[in-house]
Amino acid sequence: MQRPRALGLVSALIALVTSPTAKAAGLFPIPPVPLRVLVADADLIVIAKVERIEEDQDGRFADKLGLEHRIAVLGVDTVLKGRADSGSSLRVPFPAHLGCPAPPRYPRLS
Repeated sequence: MQRPRALGLVSALIALVTSPTAKAAGLFPIPPVPLRVLVADADLIVIAKVERIEEDQDGRFADKLGLEHRIAVLGVDTVLKGRADSGSSLRVPFPAHLGCPAPPRYPRLS
């Protein structure tokens, strides 16, 4: 996986995972959620770099659908919302073979 793509994927997953609106949606397809709602609902927003991708050795992050997960280890550069120490690491699980069926879209509100 290329580093910029991994960072974008992990950023999108962090926003999705931290959103109660997205959690309430349940299964696919995932309904669109405005960025302002994702930001308002998020407990933690950071600027971080992907340090490495790890395997989920013990299956701790396996979900109900049986999807294989990997873990992105993120090095925190800056905290924008919430509490985390700058220079600390975050472990973020994500589905290993998840593909986005449609690109993100942020329509201009009138």
